Amino acid sequence: MAATARSRQDLLAAAAVVAVELAAVRLDLTVWEARRGQQATQLMARALRRCRTATSVDEMAEMIPGTTADLGYDRVLFSSVDRGRWIPRTACTRTDPQEAAMIVAAGHAPACRRVDGLLEEEVVRTKSTILVRDVQGNPRVHAALVAVTGSHSYAAAPVLFCRRVVGLLHVDRNVEYGTMGEFDRDLIALLAEGLGLALERLAVLADMAAVHAVVADQSAALVDVLGRLGHEPVPGRPRVRRGGAGAGRRRARLPAR
Repeated sequence: MAATARSRQDLLAAAAVVAVELAAVRLDLTVWEARRGQQATQLMARALRRCRTATSVDEMAEMIPGTTADLGYDRVLFSSVDRGRWIPRTACTRTDPQEAAMIVAAGHAPACRRVDGLLEEEVVRTKSTILVRDVQGNPRVHAALVAVTGSHSYAAAPVLFCRRVVGLLHVDRNVEYGTMGEFDRDLIALLAEGLGLALERLAVLADMAAVHAVVADQSAALVDVLGRLGHEPVPGRPRVRRGGAGAGRRRARLPAR
């Protein structure tokens, strides 16, 4: 009986130690997530500032993969979506730069396939970010892309322009722990939202530039017309000279009212 009681006490003591250790691990994890979140916030702000420096959609498309990878990811693909077709545009792979070109090429075989039937169909339909954990063997992934990347998990986010999905941002392989999790999904969702706003800003700037060009052309035409009117008499109207003594004498000869 005494031995049994001691065994129970030993088990309770061991359980208490394990509970304390688990609590310490949870605390460490919470602190790590808080620090990572703070760092990610700073990196996110820097990434969006960089994208806002783009002066065209093509320039911005070139920036997106590398800028996204700076958040802590090894592989990024940016694609456009046109009438349901998934069209890879630019990619970045930190560990193998040549792989980026292979990824873009694989995305075009078969030629810019539709998102119908793929997991990305949900992204386009719901305008929401997805986290895919079971990539290998999943029948709804882009097989040609997966054959090149060998991905095990990834996040895919929609890039919106005027509430319409015009792009897809794919990110996989977090450099810190290899796979993708909920934190990564939420971070990529925020980035994609910021990219959409940056695209809308580019459109507004382009519209303003177009309006400015039209106004400048009209102003130049008006100046040209006024210039010609200043040198040529208008039919039916006497030319009036301004300034000087002669002008004063002409005013003196006007009939009194």
